[in-house]
Amino acid sequence: MGLTTSQVVADLLAARPVDRFRTAVRVLRLADTYTPARLEAACRLGRAHGDTSFPTLKRLLRHGLDSRPSAPPPPPPAETLVYARSPEELAQAILGGATWN
Repeated sequence: MGLTTSQVVADLLAARPVDRFRTAVRVLRLADTYTPARLEAACRLGRAHGDTSFPTLKRLLRHGLDSRPSAPPPPPPAETLVYARSPEELAQAILGGATWN
């Protein structure tokens, strides 16, 4: 198994491992039906989109979405954001040392 597949299984077993053991095994068995390389690609895509549940991984593999080239991430905003108040003013207002108006 690849690094991303291992991370997905580790994430599943991190919380309530007894409850999620069967799901982790089902994820690993997807490599028997498909290939370990395709499972790795599906796990990578699932992690990129924040959903590594078994049904999602299975759906990605079944529909061949793991082999599609992923869309490039959107470019960062060209402008720099400027806050109306400085961090010092905010801290003083929160701690009760100053008012804004």
